[in-house]
Amino acid sequence: MGRGRVDHTAVKRLLNEKKQTLRDSQLFSSRIMAGYFEDIATAQTRRYNYNRRIRVKLVWKPKSEELAVTDNSVIAINSGNKMVTSKKGRLERFWIIFGFFAHELGHLLYSDFLVLQTYMNSLEKGKWYPLGPNLTDTADKIRERELWEYVNEDPKNLKALMIVAKNLNNIIEDGYIENRILNNFPGSIGTALEEMRDSFFEDIPTVSELIDEENAGERHIFESIMQVMLSYAKFGEIKYGSEPLTDERIQTVFALLDDIDNALLNKSAKERLIATNTILVRCWDYIKEFCEYVKNRSDATGSELEDVISQILGNQVGSSTVGKGRGTPVPEASGTSEKSYTFIKRRKTQEEAGKNGEEEEGSGENTETGDENSDGESEGENESGDNVMMKGDGSGKQQTSASEGGRIDYHETDEIDSGSGDGSVERDDDYKREMYDKAAEDIERLLDQMAERAACKELEQNRTKQLNEAAQNIS
Repeated sequence: MGRGRVDHTAVKRLLNEKKQTLRDSQLFSSRIMAGYFEDIATAQTRRYNYNRRIRVKLVWKPKSEELAVTDNSVIAINSGNKMVTSKKGRLERFWIIFGFFAHELGHLLYSDFLVLQTYMNSLEKGKWYPLGPNLTDTADKIRERELWEYVNEDPKNLKALMIVAKNLNNIIEDGYIENRILNNFPGSIGTALEEMRDSFFEDIPTVSELIDEENAGERHIFESIMQVMLSYAKFGEIKYGSEPLTDERIQTVFALLDDIDNALLNKSAKERLIATNTILVRCWDYIKEFCEYVKNRSDATGSELEDVISQILGNQVGSSTVGKGRGTPVPEASGTSEKSYTFIKRRKTQEEAGKNGEEEEGSGENTETGDENSDGESEGENESGDNVMMKGDGSGKQQTSASEGGRIDYHETDEIDSGSGDGSVERDDDYKREMYDKAAEDIERLLDQMAERAACKELEQNRTKQLNEAAQNIS
């Protein structure tokens, strides 16, 4: 074979060798894999006219507890985290990493970092933002007064409260952005997030297990309450174990279900901050004990207060790192979000709490009658165009204005069109989303690209070596 011709068989063999020897640590921290996620983000976010290029940084740090975080411009993912490496197969590991990406993409699209920054600045000055908590009784007002008295006693008290508030808000924010992603991205992004969520929920301890850890001195009761709260906010259900529903941890979260649900379904970040304020007051007795607990631990170990709290609360199963940034969410109309993706589970938990169950937001229907208003009222406009409430006369008809000239007369028809089917609707509680089935092909394609790059690099090195040898012989 001539020196100038390419041995395609040898090139193909080299490609296969490189492909077989590529390790997960190389694949899942490669620039090619990062580019794959960046391309998905660009393609999927065009609906919002999102004009910022999303960057993805993948690292492999098995000894680090870090999972994923975003600063509103870069999504950083530790592909070597034990959450990933505990999975046996390459495809399973890929789904978890993809799920991290989907979660952080949700923060980039839907989290309002500027409002959170304003909230923290206001809290540091001893003020509620944007409004105070929803106080229902005298006991709440007493707790609120005790809260401000406590934070004014010592700067460390205020610092501890601010860190707790940020982590509480992050729980609600995580539930909100994941709900938005699952509703708006039913393809590969939603599938990946669902896979990661399933893995997280499987590892969430039951309330009985949390109590055992408390008794062993491994956990504070407020940590347990936050874990139960996280379980409901993100997954819509609580793993009780063998504990009765009268347990104080469960009852504490039960009392906050309505506030959490309203925050999760509202597109305004301010509503989620008001819910955070409410939780701070309602749980103040536990939070005060927890703040003293972490202060003593900080003094004993010589560690920074923020590091101690972040380490403790960062160990919550299913939690994520609090994002940082100065960006605002994608421009959308205000109001309520889509219905909760975990509606069935939330309704069941509401029933267990003795409530009427979560109502779907934006459905526009009364579940019993199918009418827009069960009391015979509906919205309309008066002659000036203003919205008014028009009451029925008992016959189920709306009143007409003078400008309408009365109602159209009834006309007799020859037949009734019943449409197709029997007109009934059934809810499938066992519905599962249609899974994205091309993940294996995606990984194979990425491996091919990495193998090709590695092979080209080796061939180029060999070619350079041959040229250098030839040059030396000529000399």
